[in-house]
Amino acid sequence: MRKFMVAGCLAMLLAVFAARSDPEAPQAPGAQGEHAWLEQLVGEWEFEMDVVTAPSQSPQRLTGTESGRRIGSWAMFEMHGSSPGGPSTGILTLGYDPERGKYVGTWICSMANNLVVYEGALDAAGRILTLETEVPNPDVPGGRAKCRDIIEVVGEDQKTLTLMIEVDGEWHTFLTSRYRRKR
Repeated sequence: MRKFMVAGCLAMLLAVFAARSDPEAPQAPGAQGEHAWLEQLVGEWEFEMDVVTAPSQSPQRLTGTESGRRIGSWAMFEMHGSSPGGPSTGILTLGYDPERGKYVGTWICSMANNLVVYEGALDAAGRILTLETEVPNPDVPGGRAKCRDIIEVVGEDQKTLTLMIEVDGEWHTFLTSRYRRKR
């Protein structure tokens, strides 16, 4: 039985490789302008982040690095840095969904138990990507809060990330990051 399972796996792998070499095989869709926009976010970055953990407290200054790369028409960013709870790692995926006409993405990090799923759009100038989602509400057990992650391209080697949470109908800045591309 085990020989048949191994042979079946090998047959599937061969079929995959054969399909890749077949010019008639379906290919990943080509990049559109929206996909190309992500290219400016790709690279090696250093960041400083100010985090407000409570309204009555001063922001905490944290630092870290981010490595971004393209995966077809998608972009993936891996962050390593400090956080109020200790060292932290996070992964952001971003892409453009032509069927929905929106940018989409996900976020996971070592300091949280939930998967964040984003949807958003660029501003008219093409410099600011606003991603929206809902996250667990830290003030209401079991509750949800609206959240915005705003990525702004400031220059070729600079970008910012601002995270805002809606509380009682008002938007509050929770996190502000300033990125500089490593040389």
